[in-house]
Amino acid sequence: MIDGSVITVDQLVSNGSLSIDGVDDVLYRAAGTSVGFDGLLTDSVTRRTIVWNVSVDVRNGFVVYLAEDANLSSGAFSITDVADGEVTAGSTEFGARSSDTTLASSTFDTQDAPITTALQQVATVSGGSATFNAKGYVELKAARDGTAQQGTYENNLYLVASPTY
Repeated sequence: MIDGSVITVDQLVSNGSLSIDGVDDVLYRAAGTSVGFDGLLTDSVTRRTIVWNVSVDVRNGFVVYLAEDANLSSGAFSITDVADGEVTAGSTEFGARSSDTTLASSTFDTQDAPITTALQQVATVSGGSATFNAKGYVELKAARDGTAQQGTYENNLYLVASPTY
């Protein structure tokens, strides 16, 4: 929770020592049901974050999947999916990366991956507890080159949590 200049952390995951140094720290406020990609520039990558929070009562954990209904589009113009593992400024492409760095069934943990109409793994949560409450995020990235039109780009994204049996 962000309250004035105080940040309350409800879950901290670290594989080593904690370092808040402003270099690669991530702080996000989770609110709303849409992510805006209007105003894409040709000299930078636009980043947006989708936060997920799953509370479930299952014995073996769950998997979070991501899919889209179509390419990111503005009118008749579409931004194609990233093909080389990195959304870069000056290229017209769209992709995402997961906060989960241990995925076995997709590349969302190691590179900017294309979002497709098929469900793709973006998080796994496992353990011996019957009740899980987990949070994570997917960072969306979009860029355009000089020939791509300005506009409001949109598509529908779906996050699905499925129990592991």
